[in-house]
Amino acid sequence: MDLPQSLQSLSLTGNPRRGVSQGQEPSQPDNGAETINVAESSNDAETTDPEDIDHPDDFDDTTSDEDDELSEARLAVWWAQHDEAHQKMVERHAEERELMRLQQDQDHGQRIQQQTHDYNRATMLPMPEQVQRFAELREKNTRVVQETLERWNQAWDQMLSRQAEELNQLMHQRQQEFEEMLHHYREQQMQLLQDEFEQLANARLVGR
Repeated sequence: MDLPQSLQSLSLTGNPRRGVSQGQEPSQPDNGAETINVAESSNDAETTDPEDIDHPDDFDDTTSDEDDELSEARLAVWWAQHDEAHQKMVERHAEERELMRLQQDQDHGQRIQQQTHDYNRATMLPMPEQVQRFAELREKNTRVVQETLERWNQAWDQMLSRQAEELNQLMHQRQQEFEEMLHHYREQQMQLLQDEFEQLANARLVGR
């Protein structure tokens, strides 16, 4: 059985010998091995044009870009919310410390006022009683100052410890949420890569 002329013109390397008569050497193509043009075959069977095969660069990555932009937008909103929460907590703590200082100053002023009142009354006593009363007031004031100092130190320690714990809890919550978002983003990116690889594999199967 005679083969079609176009198939007879194929060389061992699969390159067609276009327009070559018997006894003539084929001209070499300019770009090396020439691609087979199936349309020149006398066989009318449908084949896939290599130009119709989807390549990785031809895939529409709009969805991936949109997902990235959406993730970045969510991350920006999340940062803004936590920054606002942190700023509000810092401002509230500052207000609490300022209120504590005002209360301490007020307490100190009342204590000084009471001491002045006690000393003024003691000056009205006869001299021997004044000496004894002043000694009692000095002992009393020393004890009151020490007790007041301990009470305010304890109040400051409790308040500052509570504020530090609140900040630590906020930072811990922030870290947990960020790790969850990062884990979700990584899973999303892995799924996108898997989908792209599957599309690439399917395109190669179609091109065979």
